[in-house]
Amino acid sequence: MANKRTRSDGRVLPGRLPGKVAAPRSARRNLRPSLGEPPPSTRPDQQSKILARLRAAEETLRAIQSGEVDALMVSGRRGDQVVSLKGGELAYRMLVEAMSEGAATLSRNGVLLYCNRRFAELICRPQEKLIGMAVQSLVTKTERSRLEVFLADAQKAVVKSEFNLLRRDKRLVPVNLSLNRFPGRKGYALSMVITDLTEQKRRHVEDTRLQLAAIVESSQDAIIGKSLDAKIVSWNPGAEEIYGYTPEEAIGQPISILLPPERADEWPAIMERVRRGQKVEHYETKRLRKDGTVIDVSLAVSPIKTAEGETVGASAVSRDITDRKQAAEIKQAQAMRQLLLERVLTAQEEERRRIARELHDESGQLLTSVLVGLRTLEDSRKLSDVKAQGNRLREITAQALDEIGRLARGLHPTVLDDHGLGVAVSRYVSEYTKTHNIAVDLKLNELNFDDLPSAIQMGLYRIVQEALTNVARHSGAKTVSIKFTRSATALEVAIIDDGCGFDAKAVAVSSHRLGIQSMKERAAMLGGTVTFLSRRRGTKILVRAPLAKQELKHPAEPRNT
Repeated sequence: MANKRTRSDGRVLPGRLPGKVAAPRSARRNLRPSLGEPPPSTRPDQQSKILARLRAAEETLRAIQSGEVDALMVSGRRGDQVVSLKGGELAYRMLVEAMSEGAATLSRNGVLLYCNRRFAELICRPQEKLIGMAVQSLVTKTERSRLEVFLADAQKAVVKSEFNLLRRDKRLVPVNLSLNRFPGRKGYALSMVITDLTEQKRRHVEDTRLQLAAIVESSQDAIIGKSLDAKIVSWNPGAEEIYGYTPEEAIGQPISILLPPERADEWPAIMERVRRGQKVEHYETKRLRKDGTVIDVSLAVSPIKTAEGETVGASAVSRDITDRKQAAEIKQAQAMRQLLLERVLTAQEEERRRIARELHDESGQLLTSVLVGLRTLEDSRKLSDVKAQGNRLREITAQALDEIGRLARGLHPTVLDDHGLGVAVSRYVSEYTKTHNIAVDLKLNELNFDDLPSAIQMGLYRIVQEALTNVARHSGAKTVSIKFTRSATALEVAIIDDGCGFDAKAVAVSSHRLGIQSMKERAAMLGGTVTFLSRRRGTKILVRAPLAKQELKHPAEPRNT
């Protein structure tokens, strides 16, 4: 074996290890004078080779003695082999142990053969107990199959990927794993470098949080954070603009400060869905401003969760849609008013035809009978026949007057002008009961309607008339109750029947219910409202007409009878 240089305490390892091998190039210098001259008998070319080899040997010995060489390359019959000198691995081990990143050596199937101190610190486990563990046991179950594929890919090329390592306390550490294959004593092994991504992820989360905070702060929508006990924990400028509360006034308060009384039971149902991790998609509701104004809002609520998936609160995003709702209502009212005008014109023509028909069929026939009776009277020879015919003509004439009076009252109730609302409603109810065979319980509560403006009296009379007409046409009711009540600020009329009900919401927006729309329009002209409450059995119509100050001189003075 030529040029074999070794030490008695060295050992032979297959393959190539990092470090200095053989003699440094600086050894290829001229021999120093201390080596002396070669024998005169040696040929010049052989002398040069011998001198070069002696110099290399001297330089190698010097490098070994000074610690500059930690392994030698030995050439022999079995090929080149690396001889590692005793203590040569110490410098590398110290270098790996001082790394700021984790480092480990794995078998081909993922068993830890070695790891440095940083890797053990990263996952909070004793360094000596990690040796022999499968690296698959250090990741979550959901990532183990991906890690198996990762190890297999590392047998072919350098691979990198992100995983979450399990600490001893079950917390997760985000890391980047880099695997590379290298030859070892028994085939190939894997070197693994572990980079901690915790700080990088934290900075990313912080940057994301700052971006989201900027979005929240600049949003014109109200974005409100709430705890599970419905306390306000965050309040953006959009919420201050919409609801009128400053952050100092709102944070810490219950969300109920934004709920109108009639919506008080709305939020518990929402929070129950949030606790189950469900979202509440955009829906329209009403909220209360600091100044007491009730506004229309579009609201969406989402659960706030921790990294572990635990729900800890709720985030509500609301948008003021009051202007949009009002615009839609105005547009609908204008369309309804246009439709009502068209229907009124049609109704007027139908009413004219009805009056013409009734005048012809009823009053016309009666007057014809009078005319025939008068001719018969002319031909009568006896006084008794004249008297009998005169009585009959008187009855026919009275009946004709009643018919004409009925038609006149249908067009305009003169009794309303002469005797007021109470008497007019009472007479109409009496005729209604006889005509439709429906019992009506009218309670005027001895109210004095004389001080009411004629517009209010006429409006309420027509609303009551329309309501009773609808009862007769559609409800099949047997009894109706009408009750008048008067307060310091308004006059209210409640009309209740025991007939079949209807879908009040659908009818309220229908364009085919002229009677209901007529009642709403008449109430609106008085500055009042009409409310419809209906179930499967029975309907209640509540009419409210506000009274001006000049109408309140004697708001509840009973009429003396």
